[in-house]
Amino acid sequence: MMMRHSKMLIVTMVFVLLAGCGGPTPAPPTPSPTTPPRPTIPILPTSTPSAKAPPATKGLFPVDLLAADRVPIKGDYYRPLAEQAPGVVLVHGTHRTRSDWQLLAWRMMEQGFATLAIDLRGAGESGGQPDDPNRLADVDAAVDFLKAQAEVNPNDILLVGENDGSWWALKYTSEHPNIRAAALITPGIRADDALLQPIMADYGHRPLFIAVSDNPAIGDDNAVRTGKGAAIGCAEQKG
Repeated sequence: MMMRHSKMLIVTMVFVLLAGCGGPTPAPPTPSPTTPPRPTIPILPTSTPSAKAPPATKGLFPVDLLAADRVPIKGDYYRPLAEQAPGVVLVHGTHRTRSDWQLLAWRMMEQGFATLAIDLRGAGESGGQPDDPNRLADVDAAVDFLKAQAEVNPNDILLVGENDGSWWALKYTSEHPNIRAAALITPGIRADDALLQPIMADYGHRPLFIAVSDNPAIGDDNAVRTGKGAAIGCAEQKG
């Protein structure tokens, strides 16, 4: 029961972050004992990030993306019925896939967020190898896809990462000032403070949400280190 409450708190806080970054004001999600059923929707006929979903259609669309280095990336696009919707890229962690985001992604779509969950290279149905260091190219393909959708505001893109996926979300956001903000869920940051410091200096004063588990055995130390790095980076930039 405690873990279920923790997950619901994380979902609610992510909504709060996104609302504060210029997205629609969402209502708190209603707890549900089961994951929403995966709807039967035609597969989006695309092999490039620039293709668009069918017009005026709400729901879940499997998409095929192609990273800049030609690695095929699979994704699920949760398209809302909205105009100028904020776009959100969901980046999974180690030993996970895009399907682990289904509950959060579905609720975000219902709140008006155009949400794309991807399988990073070497995971799920994507190509490539799990030890390929070029996973930022996967995130880049996802961002390009969202910006190409008619219903998405290309200037209102946010990244959400979980565990090791937080590293890719944070690093990509730090290198792209046009990304509005990042949210890190139990971040598995693979860097000491010396490496995290310049990343956070580049990240600047954009909103940054960090959620940790109520289980002390899951990632709390990583989150503390990330927060410390954020404080150092912002302080240096301000100075």
